[in-house]
This record gives sequence, structure tokens and C-alpha cells, in this order.
Amino acid sequence: MNKSKALILIVIVLTITVISTSTALAADSGAIDTAGEQTCMNLCAAKDYEGASECFKNFRDRGNAYLATAQCALNNYDDSDAVTYAIKAADEKKRWIQWIRRIPGVSSKIKTGGLAECYMLAYVASGGSYESQAISYAKTSGMCMDSPDRQACAEQYLQSKVAQFQTRTGITSRNSGSIESKGVSGQVTDAEGHPIKNAKVTLICGSKKKSKYLDENGRYSFTIKELEINNPLEICREGKLYVKLTYTDPKDNETKFIYKWNNKPVYFYKKFKLNSEADLTQNFQLTEGLPAASYGGEPSDLSQMDDWGISYYEMTRVYEYYRDVLKVDMKYKMPMDVFLFVAGAGSTHFSPAHSNSRIVIMEHDSDKNNSNRPRNREWHEFSHFIQYNNYGKWPQPPNPSAVPEINHMGYSNPNTADSFCEGFAEFMPLMIAKHYGEADWKNYASWGTLDKKIKTWQKYGRDEELAIAATFLDLVDPKDDDQVEIQFMDLWNIIKDYRQSMYVVYTAVKQKFPDQVAQIDAAYIENGFFNDKTNGTGKWEPKESWQNYDHDNVVDFNEPKIDYANETGLNKPWMIRQANEEPGYSANYQRPKRENTVKAPGNFIKTDSKWPYFTAKVTFNGNPEYNYEVRLDNIDGMTFFYVPGWENDADIVIEPAGIQHTSKLEFSVADFEDAGFTPVEQGYYVEHDFGIIGDHNPNENVMTQTLDDDIPYWDTKDQLADEEDYVYEYDEEFLDYEEGADLITADGTTFSSGETGGFPWKWILLAVVVLLVVWKLKKKKGRKSKHDDAEKPQKHNKKK
Repeated sequence: MNKSKALILIVIVLTITVISTSTALAADSGAIDTAGEQTCMNLCAAKDYEGASECFKNFRDRGNAYLATAQCALNNYDDSDAVTYAIKAADEKKRWIQWIRRIPGVSSKIKTGGLAECYMLAYVASGGSYESQAISYAKTSGMCMDSPDRQACAEQYLQSKVAQFQTRTGITSRNSGSIESKGVSGQVTDAEGHPIKNAKVTLICGSKKKSKYLDENGRYSFTIKELEINNPLEICREGKLYVKLTYTDPKDNETKFIYKWNNKPVYFYKKFKLNSEADLTQNFQLTEGLPAASYGGEPSDLSQMDDWGISYYEMTRVYEYYRDVLKVDMKYKMPMDVFLFVAGAGSTHFSPAHSNSRIVIMEHDSDKNNSNRPRNREWHEFSHFIQYNNYGKWPQPPNPSAVPEINHMGYSNPNTADSFCEGFAEFMPLMIAKHYGEADWKNYASWGTLDKKIKTWQKYGRDEELAIAATFLDLVDPKDDDQVEIQFMDLWNIIKDYRQSMYVVYTAVKQKFPDQVAQIDAAYIENGFFNDKTNGTGKWEPKESWQNYDHDNVVDFNEPKIDYANETGLNKPWMIRQANEEPGYSANYQRPKRENTVKAPGNFIKTDSKWPYFTAKVTFNGNPEYNYEVRLDNIDGMTFFYVPGWENDADIVIEPAGIQHTSKLEFSVADFEDAGFTPVEQGYYVEHDFGIIGDHNPNENVMTQTLDDDIPYWDTKDQLADEEDYVYEYDEEFLDYEEGADLITADGTTFSSGETGGFPWKWILLAVVVLLVVWKLKKKKGRKSKHDDAEKPQKHNKKK
């Protein structure tokens, strides 16, 4: 054995000896250590938990010292402290796991039973929180690592550990403690029972006011220690619970969205009285019909409380999808402002032209039963935000054109830049709905399934954006077995980066999948994406596209028009792809604010009824897999219904939803096509009396807000903001940020300014020893390398 190897062996033996000796001393059951730990227990019994944790560190590593303190606090019924120290213990154990996982070949063999134990204790002390973390770490514990069913093993492990904790502390149920051990807790949900996640809650109990954040289940808990009282039944006879609809991301507390009313954060509150132990549970459901004597907030119209809560829930879902599933870094002008019930001209839209990003939902779209919820409302507009966030600007035409680009004008625009922007925001909600397991995930709001036949030039060219969404759907979910099929994440990795038009996306998809070019072409051609070079018929016909400059649905002489290749009569192919017409384009590219999806002109039913909700059932003859049912909205006597394109053989039945009536409207796609241009000229397809019994409008006289400082969403710089980070400030009674409020993270830990922890000395010693050994080996290798170089024959350097 040479000297270097001997030195390394001696160092390793000494290191192991030092660590083993220190561990043995810490674990010695002699009288000194026993007496020392008894001192720690005495401190804990006196509820000096900080002192107890420091005391335990003399005999245990830092993580287990915190765990011992948590167990002691649990025994004292100080549940909040038990949770705090259990999470501190988990943090310490995580740090060591992260260090150990850096060792090659070790990460897959790490056992996390210690972490599971920390979260199991937190689970007991919190009355049910942290269960998911406990089970997750229990799956890779020593007991469950090799189990054929690790989920079942982890759940059983949780039950056994909980039983151990309860036996150890003499507690059989967290609800069996004295009233002095309890506080006020509950859950906040929307009108449909969904949790209001990560919103701020403020509890006022007597003279005390405390704030924290709801967890991922919408739950909160204020212990009597946090409230600094002895018995809430005596001191908190009358209290108030405030809920502010501001989503604060537990993973990044600078990222959030704020629901606003008249430019101030929206909040609601409930008053309550504590007359018995049962009153200590105060749940709050944001629903309509609550008495004003016990509830209030801003806006003060409590009949809208359910609409605000449900919209908040839908925003939470789309936000967390992009954050957790697609891993998007949402950096553009956060926090985002969200406005409901906005009055005035305009449409529901996303705007990047403010200090904060902004989503504006108009009053006629804000009701919880609106057909646009959520796919053509929260999900559509947030997808616009994501695209702008990722691109730094809107998709833009590659070259200037004499024909202007108008939002939602589709086929009559000089290129597909605008339609691609809209098609992106119509396709992504389908993927979100699929992720959340919704059975009708292929339906786009009241437009119905995008799996049906959609051509770029249909609906006076307005269908181009829907055809883009339908093409993307065909790529990831083909109708036939012989069509192209790519994974959604592959498509996402293409469209998440800046693409200026549908053709650019087409070329990128072909480059990514060169072995499926023919199938990709077929999917594009099926929805009308090819460069049509055939001359038109020489006249403009009522089904052809035009640039509707003034949005009056009247074809004016000065508005550019597109002359299709064939007559636009029923069952006639308006466009036929020739062999020389390249796929991927839409129309002929050489011809001289992001709102929610456009409603094609003429696709309306007129009625004298004030009832706000209708349903439409669409039956496809010969293609029952396309059948769908959608909700429709009646706005001022006009109900929009998207009639499928002329290629679809389908029958439609429309009738009022949820109310008695004597008549329903029935017609076919062919009937609608036979009406020609008349629906556009008169503004609706047909007028119908549904014979509603007891007709009224339950949404009349809703409160609305105006945005006096609103900047038109199209007046914005197409670049990411470089201004200083915007900080929203407000001064609001009861709702000021409470220092020390718990910001609960996804794994149950909290952001705080407290101790970050450190490394036990024995591990520092080990790290130093390892570094010295590595240095010694490198030094020897360097000397050997120089010696070898000296013995090699010298060569002349030549330039080549």
C-alpha cells in the first residue's frame, strides 16, 4: 500500500471514529444525558418551547431536537406550536436529504421516514392538514420503499404513526381537549363548495385582530394563543371574519391576482357569536341570499357574492394549471387585477397596458351561470396573458399590408397573426378542461365541440380562429387512427415560444415531426389552411368575408372584401385545394385588445322574453360522437347561438333553461344556410316566442362598476415591461397586512424571518475531511502529470 492510500484510509477511519463517538455520546443513556433531557422536558412543560428546542440540541441533531419540541407541544395541547416545530424539523431533514442526494447513485435510495414522521405529527396537531405531505414522504420511507402498493402502505403507515402520537401524548382525539386549547377555525368555499384557496382571512375577536392565509383546501385556524386570549367563548362573544379575494401564491408571494371593485380589493365578511363550543367552527360560503344583518363587504350587493367567489375559483384553476403543469414563469406585470361587472361599451378582455396586468369581465358576462364561464372568460383571457407574458408582444404580421389587421376579422385579415392569437386562447381552455377531467373538454363554451368540421372561411371568415383551435385539437387528439398524433407537451413546446402566424407554427410542427408531414398537411387542409390561388367568381356573395371596419355588420362599399373561388350556396365547396396550393396558410397572403371570442353576425335568436338562460342541443346526423349541449345567454332579447358550418348535417333544439315554457325552437343547419345573408342584415336568424310561464329576469338591477382610467387594451407597447416592480398599496380597515401572517406553502411550510437553521459540527468536520482528501489526490495527480509531460518527446506547433 503506498503512502497516499494509507493516508486516505487513516483519515476515513479517524473521521468515522469521531462521528461514531459523538453519536454514541449523544445517544448514551447515562445519568448525565437523562438528567439533561429531563431539563429540556421541564422547559417544555413550562411552555418555553424555544428554550426546550435549544436544550434538546445538546443531545440530538437539530431536526430531531425540533421534533422532540413538537411532540412536547402536542402533549401540552399547544397545537399551533406543535405544527411550527414539526415543520421546522421537516425543513432540517429536507436540507440533509438535499445534501445527500448530491452523491451519485444515492438519490433513488433515500428513505424519507423521518420527514413523514414530522408531517404526521403536524397532521395530528393541525386537525387534518399536511396529510398529502405525510403520505407522499411515507411512500419512500423504509417501510414502504419496496412495497408493491406504496400508496396503501403509506396510508397504513400514517394511521399507525398517528396512533403512536396519540398514545404518546395521551390524546385520543384532538377534539377531546379542554375549551381553553381551542380557537376559531373553519373553511371558506364558493357557492358550489369549491375551496377559496390562498386568500387572506382576518379574524376580529373582541379587541384582537389577526390575519393569515387560507390553505389549499380553503381552511384556516386561529388558536387561542394566536389570539392572545384564554377562552374565546368569554372574550369573543361577537366576532367578524373577513375574506379578501386576493390570491397570494404560496410559492411566490409576489405573484398574485386581485379581484377589484372600484379599484379596491374585493372582500366579504360575516358576523358571528360564540355561544357554545360548536360555534368555534365558523365556515363561510360565498353564496347569494345571505342576510345583510350578518354579512357584508365590497361590493355591497351580496346577491353577487356567489359570482365573485366562483370566478375566483376559476381563476385559481387556470393560474395553477399554467404554474404547476406547464411550469410557466408568470413575470409580466404581477399582481394581476381582475374586474367583474364592468359597465359600458366594450367586451370582456385582457389588457397588458396598465401598471398591473388586467382582466376585465363585462357585466353581461359576469354571472356564475354565464355560458362563457370559464372557457371563454377566465381561461380564455388568462391564456391571452400567458401568451403575452411568454412572447413579450402580440403575434404580429411579418410584413405591412394595405389591408389593416382587425381583431377577430379572421379570414379577411391579411394573415393569421390575429387569428393565431385568438386560436391559442381557444385551444388552451380545452387542454385545461381535459387536465381537470371534465367530460365535455372538447366543447368551447357555447360554440360547442371543436371536434366538428370547421373551415377558416366560414361565418364570413370569423371562423378562422376556431379553425386554428380545431387544427391543434386534431394534432393532439385525431379523429381517425390514420391521422397525425403528437403529444400535447410537444405542441406546447412549440407554441409557448413566439410564433407570428399559423404558418410559422405549421413549419415548426413539420420540423419537429418530419416523419408525419403528410398527416400534418392533412390536418391543416381539413380545416381550410392552404394558400388558395384560384380566381374568384368575379362578384361578392353574401357568405364571403369582408373587413367590417365599423362593426355594424353592414357591407359598405369601402370595406375590403374577399371573392371566394366558387359560389357560396349550400353544399357547394367554396374552396378546393389545388396541387400547387401550399398547406399551412389561410387564404392568399398576397392580397392587398384581445377580446373573448367573437360572436358571428346573424347567429342570434330574437325573443321578447327576459329569461336570461337557454340551452341548445345539437344532434349530428350520422356523427353522434359530435353531439353536444351548451348553455346560451339572453342579453336584451338577443340570444347568441353558434350554428355549425354548412358542411355539418345537424339539427338544433333551443329552449329556456330551468323554467316552464310551452314552445321550443327547432331548425337545421340547412334551414339556417337557406336564409342566406338575411340574418346578418336584420341582426338575427329568427324571432321566436318560447311561451315562458312566469317570465322574469333574475339578474336585473345588478350593481356595475366603471373603469374611468381604463386604457384601451390595444394601446400598449409590444414589449415586456422594464419599469420598476409595481407595488399595490391600499389602506383598508380590518384588512391591512398583519405582520407575521402565515403564508402557507404547497408542502405546508411557512415563509418567515426566523431561524434558518445550521449544520451539526460533526457533519461540517466530515465535509472538511473529504475536501482535504480530494485536494490531496488532485495535488498528487498534478505532480504525476508534470512528470509524464517532461518525459514525452516535444512536438512542433503547426498552424493549419
